[in-house]
This record gives sequence, structure tokens and C-alpha cells, in this order.
Amino acid sequence: MSRTETRKLRISGPFDLAGTLAPLGTGFGDPTLQVSRSRSPSGAGARVATAALTPEGPASLEVMSEEAGVVVARAWGRGASWMLDRLPDFVGAGDDPLRLTPPKALRDLARAGAGARFPRTHRALEALVVVVLQQKVTGKEAARAFRNLLRRYSEPAPGLPELRLPLAPQTLRELSAAELPPLGVPFRQGELLRELGWRAKRIAAIAELDVAVTKERLLCLRGVGPWSVESLAFRALGDSDAVPVGDFHLPNIVAYNLAGEERADDSRMLELLEPFRGQRGRIIRWLHEAGRVPPRRGPRMPLRPLPTSRAFR
Repeated sequence: MSRTETRKLRISGPFDLAGTLAPLGTGFGDPTLQVSRSRSPSGAGARVATAALTPEGPASLEVMSEEAGVVVARAWGRGASWMLDRLPDFVGAGDDPLRLTPPKALRDLARAGAGARFPRTHRALEALVVVVLQQKVTGKEAARAFRNLLRRYSEPAPGLPELRLPLAPQTLRELSAAELPPLGVPFRQGELLRELGWRAKRIAAIAELDVAVTKERLLCLRGVGPWSVESLAFRALGDSDAVPVGDFHLPNIVAYNLAGEERADDSRMLELLEPFRGQRGRIIRWLHEAGRVPPRRGPRMPLRPLPTSRAFR
């Protein structure tokens, strides 16, 4: 096992380690992330472990809640110091979940989710890979493709070999068009993943800018539209106002919880969220975690079988 580095951090205000970082996961069994929730009212005992490729090399990070508002982090690998230096951003220490006064209909959800912060991971490429895989497929299909990619092309993480490292830029550039569809990656997504590999340095630099500037410049990348940018901001840029316009289910969820309407479009969703501008993503986060689900019309879409050729486009 590689040398371990340790850091302790005290966080002011309500804080839920697992609630903050669980949304970084990609479906069930994400090979790059482990989340264990606390059974204590203080939050003590919660654990999150993640693997990353940093500018200084591969790394693993384990964060544990020691007591209310206190976390202890351990890191391994050449990128250990890089990960620990960004620990406050990773756990959302600078985010203030109390800055939003919730509407009456969401007060119970707000109390339950008060400790969930918006993390800024400083690992935009990793998150953008997931966002690309989620384009125009179901969440289960995207998670399956992500797991298959890492099993095929990734390596064990330093210090925590049960985790897998994200895909390196060189690996993305060299992905084979013929091998991807049987892994659940449509041909078009494979093209975009290779493009991300070639643009990795630019993406990393852009992601360190102000969030508004980051989003504007990411829209210039081929295959990265408003839904992808807002999804990335919601997931990994610490943007508590991010709204993924174009999501198939989200308008219905927002309208059902805020207005009692079973169906809505993006325009109606934005209208309902407008009073909370600046914190719209936080409202969405609460609804994702524990909001009411509108009645379904028709059966769930089944998980499609994996194709055996490039015909899956």
C-alpha cells in the first residue's frame, strides 16, 4: 500500500457527508465511489471513498465523519496531496445550505436535506465522461456503460484497490469504435468520449474559472449542449443554481411537488423555479432526494440488451 497522507477539517453549519457526496455516484455499484451513511444523529461514522486521476497522478481519498461537522480524510497515491488540498471544496465546506428559505411545501424536505452541500470536485473531465454517457439513454443504461468501460480499460486505485481509477485522457483518445457498442456505449457517445480525451487539458483549465464563465466556454465544445453543461455544474462544479434543462423526468417532478401538476415542460419548470433563482439547483436536489414522484403513465422503459456491433448508433 502506498504512503498515507491525512487531513482533518471542521465544517460550520449542518453537514451530511454521505448526502453531499452520494450524488457524485453513477448508478448502483459505481467502481470509482463508495458511500456509507451514518446511523448516528450527529453524522459520525459516515464514510466516502473515491478514486481520481489528478494532475499529479492517480489518487484515492477516504473521508470519514468523526463527529458533527468534523471530517478526517486519508489519501494515497501520487495525487494524495492534491486531493487533500481540495478537500474543503470536495465536501462543499464553502456552500451554505441555509441561505435558501424553502417554500412551505418543501420545508420537511429542506430540514431532511439541510446538511447536503454542493461539492466542487476540480475533476470536471471525470464528471463530463459520465454526462456524455447519460445523453439520450436511461440512467441504468448509462451506469451499465460506465461500469463496463472501467472494468475493461481502468486500473485499481492506489491504497484502495477495490476502487477503480477513472479513464485517463489517453485511454479516452484511444477508445475503439468497434469495442464500445458491446459495452453499452452508442457510436455517437464513443466519438464524444474520444473528443473529451483530446480536450482534457482545456476542460481542466476551463473548470477552474468562475462557474458562469466555465459553463459559457464548455458550450463551445462539440457535443456539449445546455443539458450537459448544467448537469456537469450540478454534479461537480458546486453550482447550487444549476438547472438541467432538457431532462426527461425533471419538469414533471418539479411541477408535481411545487404546483401539484403531474406533467410539465421545461418552460413551466423554469417558471416554477424562478422565485428561487440562485438556489434552483438546491430545490432540485431536495426533490431528487425525497420529493414526491408523479404518477407514471405506461410501463418503465426496460434495460435494452447490449448490441454486438456498431449498429447501435
